[in-house]
Amino acid sequence: MSGATCARCDRQDILTGQGYAVYPEASTGITADHRVFFSTLGPDATEAGDVQCEPLDAMLYCDQCASALFTDEVWANAKALRVEIPSEEVNGPEGKEARSEVIDFSIALRIKRSGMTPSQARRDARAFGELWWRDREAARRQLVSGEPPARPPAAQSDQEAVGKEAPQRDGKAIASLVFGVLSLAAFVMFAGTPTAGTRFGVLVGIPAILLGHVSRSQIKKNQGKPKGKGMALAGLILGYLGVLPVVLTGLLLRIPGYR
Repeated sequence: MSGATCARCDRQDILTGQGYAVYPEASTGITADHRVFFSTLGPDATEAGDVQCEPLDAMLYCDQCASALFTDEVWANAKALRVEIPSEEVNGPEGKEARSEVIDFSIALRIKRSGMTPSQARRDARAFGELWWRDREAARRQLVSGEPPARPPAAQSDQEAVGKEAPQRDGKAIASLVFGVLSLAAFVMFAGTPTAGTRFGVLVGIPAILLGHVSRSQIKKNQGKPKGKGMALAGLILGYLGVLPVVLTGLLLRIPGYR
């Protein structure tokens, strides 16, 4: 099958792999006076005098008809409905409009019972549409039973991968480590000389110490989330190694007779 016709508008061809599969849970039949009826009540639609009643089957909608169905307006206005039409008008504009309204309301009422929003229902209908082309009977069974759509293996793998992403690192812990490395590097390069380099080491070492303490405190408070406790500790140690010798050297130089 190279394509499909939309069950709602009967005009737009749906390309292979496309479309939105839905189950209306509605019924159609013939009254005693030979009028055609459509009802949102499904198998319970039969009334006294009806000579025929049968449930509508699963359907495939085009993108345009899905856009008309899955809206807040349809969800808000959906109600139990039965429409009777003269048989000669069923395929006319009024007959098609009445049929579409009953079917759309039936779909909305059925899906609303699960608490789904129009956008959520549309995503599921699209997933059912993909399954429809791979295994139409499986799509129909799941639609009728109300089971969630079966996702392709690739989609399941993607979702599992998202759940296994590396834990987030605390930005303050990372910053503490960076400042700590810079502080220690400045001390090693300019040790013992009161130059701009050693002063730079102090300037970046202090933030390393402060950020390290704050990060470790917050991570402990949040029971290890986000990660980065070890990085914060490393930043703390490097910050102290870069700052304390410079500070101690400065203090010793102020002692008379130290040199």
